[in-house]
Amino acid sequence: MTSQANNLHTTREHDVMILVACGASDRQIGLQLFISPWTVRHYVRHACVKASDRQTCLRA
Repeated sequence: MTSQANNLHTTREHDVMILVACGASDRQIGLQLFISPWTVRHYVRHACVKASDRQTCLRA
């Protein structure tokens, strides 16, 4: 399923990236979205590759 706001990313990738942009840690994002920190990193990596965002990818 893709986000209506950005057809490039899934809804979950979009949710994770919004929280990353707000400065939340992987652990904080995981707690809020009921997923593991490892899963958060997975979503961030995939979203970065799709968006070719090297700065955020370095964080992941």
